[in-house]
Amino acid sequence: MRTLLSLALISLCFSLTAQETINYPYNPDGNADGNITVPDLADFLVNYGNTFTPTEIQIDGVGLAEVIGQLVDNQNLLQATVEAQQAYITQLQQYISISEETVLISGANLQVVNGQGSTLENVNGTGNIIIGYDEEDLSGNADKSGSHNLVVGYGHTYSSFGGIVVGFNNSITGHFSSVSGGQNNTASGTTSSVSGGTYNNASGEVSSVSGGYSNTAEGANSSVSGGESNTAEGDRSSVSGGYSNTASGYYSSVSGGQSNTASGNWSSVSGGNGNTASGEYSSVSGGFFNNASEYFSSVSGGAGNTASGESSSVSGGASNTASGDYSSASGQYDVND
Repeated sequence: MRTLLSLALISLCFSLTAQETINYPYNPDGNADGNITVPDLADFLVNYGNTFTPTEIQIDGVGLAEVIGQLVDNQNLLQATVEAQQAYITQLQQYISISEETVLISGANLQVVNGQGSTLENVNGTGNIIIGYDEEDLSGNADKSGSHNLVVGYGHTYSSFGGIVVGFNNSITGHFSSVSGGQNNTASGTTSSVSGGTYNNASGEVSSVSGGYSNTAEGANSSVSGGESNTAEGDRSSVSGGYSNTASGYYSSVSGGQSNTASGNWSSVSGGNGNTASGEYSSVSGGFFNNASEYFSSVSGGAGNTASGESSSVSGGASNTASGDYSSASGQYDVND
């Protein structure tokens, strides 16, 4: 009997050894019948005493230990970033405070740059301070490529640098130019300016138009103070007001009136209508259709008078001519000295 039992046990051991290796983690329900019973021990006994080496847990193909190491490194990096940002915020709070809808900067400068390393040249459409929505102009073709400009209002063009443009549909295209108000005004000369009005243009270098309608300052350092359709063409020339007046001579001036022209260098027309001071240092003080055409010649008033001699003068009257050098005509009609 003992011999028979021994043979049965040996046979059982061989049969257990022939079974497949159990895959871990170990499932005690070897026959998967839902119960852990004596037959289930066969799967356990055949592997009893073997070395157990569990399979490494992986996440997306990366071992758990490595994943944990990466998480720790990331946490340390994030902590360092948070600490640096907190230090930066603390520094900003020394100068910036927020109260309801107001952001206050105190004890510091606000600097805006275009990233090109210089205020001059290299414009790229950035580095501007813009107050408003920076809409397109009425034509839809506004050039907004400038840098380091102050832009306030609607529909402006700013294509250069270091300028100021305020108002409606105005344009600054010259270096350091400014339009400080009005509408449809243009400052295209270097360091030129338009203070207000409508359809005014300061195209000369360091030229200015203070106001009015459709005035132009073309000459270098020229100026138009107001009026309509006036032009300061000569360098350092000026038109103070009136309508359709022109100062085209060097240092020439027209103070007012209509359709007057100061074309001689250092010439002047003070007022009236249709007067011309074409000689150097010549002047017409008023009246209409008078002409001072020679050096130091002058017409003080009247109508249709001409001072064509050097240093000649006509004081008034009508249709008088002082054609000789140092000649004069005073309140007469059609006198020729």
